[in-house]
Amino acid sequence: MTAVLEINDIGLLLSLDAEPIFESPGYAMLDDREIVVGADALAQSRLQPNRIQNRFWDQLSMEELPKPMGRARNYADLAYAHLKSISSRLRAEGERKVIFSVPGTYDRQQLALLLGMAKECGLEVVGLVDTAVAASPHAVPGHNLYFLDIFLHRTILTELQQGVRLKRTRVDVLGNIGMTTLNDRWANRIADLFVSETRFDPMHVAQTEQVLYDHLGGW
Repeated sequence: MTAVLEINDIGLLLSLDAEPIFESPGYAMLDDREIVVGADALAQSRLQPNRIQNRFWDQLSMEELPKPMGRARNYADLAYAHLKSISSRLRAEGERKVIFSVPGTYDRQQLALLLGMAKECGLEVVGLVDTAVAASPHAVPGHNLYFLDIFLHRTILTELQQGVRLKRTRVDVLGNIGMTTLNDRWANRIADLFVSETRFDPMHVAQTEQVLYDHLGGW
């Protein structure tokens, strides 16, 4: 089997033989002294926003967190906790070898951190590939390809040049707008419609705000 883990903090996607088997959003929450990650943390993001952190994959580094979360003191600590959770799912499938599909913005230091965390999780990394390159398996001779990828806090546009080989020529970050910004704008617009049509404001209390955000993906 070939295992691939795509690093996108909207949802880290684990696949086996090109079939997605598990997705885990890049959220972490401090629950007492325990770090809760993935979907369980996302489900509390509007209820306990002060306990939530979702920038650790975007800011992957040894930089200190704005506020310590239990034993986690830096962004890499939270990324490690999240990766450890995902690696347990992979090992449950009887697999330890994995290919990482990574954002084109990751530099050498971030890739080194990722490889170090994977080793600590007991994973054997057999390949690293830019997500934009991995998403372009079919040749289109004579044309440049553009790959647009949305993350929680940024949007990345990658230019790919086609020749004898596919070559990444440019990676641009399109401002600081990502899915969190889009979700906030959609949620506020929906809330405005609720207020104007029913006089009910779903943003008035955290419980109904969480329900609204939980349903945004489906809508």
